[in-house]
Amino acid sequence: MEKKVRYKVPEISFLIKEALSRYTALPSLYEWQEKAVKAALSGKNSLLVMPSNDRVFMCCILPMIISKKMSIIYAETEDFLKNQISLLKKLGVPYIYPENNQLPGKQSNIINEISSGLYKIILCNDAGVLNSLISSSILFDVCAVETYNDINSNIRSLIKLFRKKSVPVIFYTSNPSPEIREDIVECARIAGRDILVRDFDKPNLSFMIMKGENKPEKIMNIISKVRGQGIIFTDSVEDAQKISSYLKDEDIDCGEYIRDDGAGEKSAADFSSGTLRVLVTNSETYIKVKNPGIWYVIHYSLPLSLTDYYRESRIGGLDGSKSYCIVLYNPRDRQKSEEMIRERYPEKHSKEKSRAFACLEIMVDYIFSNVCRKNYILTYFGDTEVKDRCGMCDVCVGQKKEIMLRKYDVSIIKTMIRCIAELREKFGINTIVDVLRGKESKKIRQFNLKNASTFGALKDLDNKVLKETVNNLILDGYISVKRGIYRTLELTHWGKNVIKEEEIFEIRLPKFINVKAGDSFDPVLFEELRLTRRKIARRMHLPTFQVFLDRVLQDLATLQPVDEEAMSKIKGIGKVKMELFGKKFVETIVEYKKKKQRLE
Repeated sequence: MEKKVRYKVPEISFLIKEALSRYTALPSLYEWQEKAVKAALSGKNSLLVMPSNDRVFMCCILPMIISKKMSIIYAETEDFLKNQISLLKKLGVPYIYPENNQLPGKQSNIINEISSGLYKIILCNDAGVLNSLISSSILFDVCAVETYNDINSNIRSLIKLFRKKSVPVIFYTSNPSPEIREDIVECARIAGRDILVRDFDKPNLSFMIMKGENKPEKIMNIISKVRGQGIIFTDSVEDAQKISSYLKDEDIDCGEYIRDDGAGEKSAADFSSGTLRVLVTNSETYIKVKNPGIWYVIHYSLPLSLTDYYRESRIGGLDGSKSYCIVLYNPRDRQKSEEMIRERYPEKHSKEKSRAFACLEIMVDYIFSNVCRKNYILTYFGDTEVKDRCGMCDVCVGQKKEIMLRKYDVSIIKTMIRCIAELREKFGINTIVDVLRGKESKKIRQFNLKNASTFGALKDLDNKVLKETVNNLILDGYISVKRGIYRTLELTHWGKNVIKEEEIFEIRLPKFINVKAGDSFDPVLFEELRLTRRKIARRMHLPTFQVFLDRVLQDLATLQPVDEEAMSKIKGIGKVKMELFGKKFVETIVEYKKKKQRLE
């Protein structure tokens, strides 16, 4: 067996600069990229854990360009190979991609063609072809292996062959799961310093948890605050139908994409075109949804792992705009998830079952954690770029109030204060809420409170909503709590003035999300522009995002240009799009401003 030639560190640095100068316009690599390239050229196995992008592909390709002999890229997912091929074409590096359905009898022809030395890199997604290549007399310097799931038997046998032939392997996975990483590290004997985890942070994602009952109503509250399109994840067909039916009753354009059938694919297409505002989907079908302008991702069902949750959440805000990632949780969700794991792994004792329960435990811990949501996720993944706080999640900004009012006006507050005054400030919060909701409790019958004018005045409002509103009135100084044997509610000077119509007041309403895009954009004009975009997209048979992204429409609704010259200066509007679509959008803005002036 030929002894492998290994490069020394100073020599590698020089070779990297030379290769960059010859094949790319890059002045240098990032420190972590250089570390990965040096590991491969020094003959060591390494592991890259990060989302697919050109920076990752360079880590795989550059050591192959520098090395003297041929190299192999093996991938389980075809998309990874397509991206590598695209980069190899840009760089002008000769490669060959043998068909993955080659018959064993024909593989010798491929090997003869490869042995000719015409190619620098071989790409492959068939384990049989790769096994034949490694077992042949062809000498290789570097191999890159891409995988997403656990290390299977094919890859395990290939690792043994690579080790036997002293071929260093660059392992790559976009799956941040620590369990997958541990499998690869153990099987390939990778040292800790040669494991690189990074780039999983998406700065525009805001993570939130909403606990409690009545999930459909919570979804409606979210939709009423966030104007753009959104996706709802559920693992149950029954729940999908329930959500869809509820939203349609509320006049929200909603579709389901739970199965790969005609109806599901039509819903996905309508969602991408902008016809549907909400799409209910699951972890299997969502990957086929093509829409970069998703403003919120709601998990109706509890994800089975933090990895699954983050991977599915990343579909939000692909256009760079802010997107909210929200888990709706009640205590029964954990029980449902545990039952699902038992059904999936019926054996009493198995590694997969134990791992699934461990992942679920971490997911539940995330739900109840009071540390920065994003920090929790990235730390779990082992990402080296973790920051102290994201400043955007519900923990960081203190948005822990999860109850929303669909109707909230001054009359409700006045009714509450009038109720306290009518009951002569002798009762506590529970009795006040029971009177307002018209509940005939033991205490209400005992003190004959049913005759109060405010009895049942707010019967349509939820018990928790009323309690939170009272607490907010206490915080803002309109109500005080009398200390003693019984904690009764009393009105302050400002509370009494509310009844007298002498107080102009603002209180802390239950909060959830305030959506702003840069400067404050005109929401009505934004909707008009979205309608114009939808009409253009339909006429030209395009997805809406290929006309303009939501963030471009937000800028248009903020700056409100009234001529094409002013519009062309907005970021994201190129010359071609300006010629194709510009006139219609300018007309929409001009017409909107005229209507607004007439109303004023």
